[in-house]
Amino acid sequence: MANKRIAIIGAGPAGLMAAEVLSQYDYEIDVFEQKPSAARKFLMAGKTGLNISHAEPLAQFIERYDHAEWLKPWVEKWDAVWIQNWMKGLGIDSYVGSSGRIFPVEMKAAPLLRAWLKRLAEQQVKFFYRHRCINLQGTTLTLENQNNQSSETFTQQYDAVVLACGAVSWSQLGSDGTWQQWMDQSSIEPFQASNAGVLHTWSAFMESCFGEPLKRINAWVEPSQVTHGDIVITHYGLESGVIYKLGRDLREQQKQGKSLNLFLDLLPDVELTQLVKKLQASKKQSLTNIWR
Repeated sequence: MANKRIAIIGAGPAGLMAAEVLSQYDYEIDVFEQKPSAARKFLMAGKTGLNISHAEPLAQFIERYDHAEWLKPWVEKWDAVWIQNWMKGLGIDSYVGSSGRIFPVEMKAAPLLRAWLKRLAEQQVKFFYRHRCINLQGTTLTLENQNNQSSETFTQQYDAVVLACGAVSWSQLGSDGTWQQWMDQSSIEPFQASNAGVLHTWSAFMESCFGEPLKRINAWVEPSQVTHGDIVITHYGLESGVIYKLGRDLREQQKQGKSLNLFLDLLPDVELTQLVKKLQASKKQSLTNIWR
């Protein structure tokens, strides 16, 4: 009996991991990638250090996701320690930075990707670059081979198809979202940016503050979700990892038609009574100077 044939659309990290898992079984695996090489967005992200995961306590980490309860069993099984061990198996040492983020010691994505592709090739996974999927009907693919000067269109039948096409975050690197046209639109949730700043029109008074950070503050939308860190004041509003963490709660306000309310404690380490005392007028200084 012939082996089952599986097609994976997309050679980013999701597609490569799907190929790695499936290669443990007796399947023929073809990976189709529309770009000339694999994991281009992964390589671009790796230029600034490749933050590959986070080592914070699992209970805290999982709450950063929507549908946390649904995801929890998977994240528990394939947690940060598992990821570090998996990297080690590819010959890539890692470390946990002061922020809790996990990085390769070399701080580069390319060595990890090369080792990963080499192992997949040894496991008989086949890669077809410059092959763009233009339609999907059941498990029949319509593909466009762009390797020749004149592109060639053909169809392929598989026993199963895995979509690992990315979202809509970086079309130049392959994440263009065109796969949505193959799906029943009622089954797709609209995309939302996960790392998005807050837009706010400042008065002219704030212009001198653009680019300045608010250091070591507390921020929250709901009192039970206080986040500590820094926020940068930009010409268009606010930006930082703290804002990203609060993005879900801010979007929820927007969905409910409410105005966006973001609360900031600029001096979280100073007790209220102490702060009031510091801001009292004195004979030595004017009130204006004290507040400055």
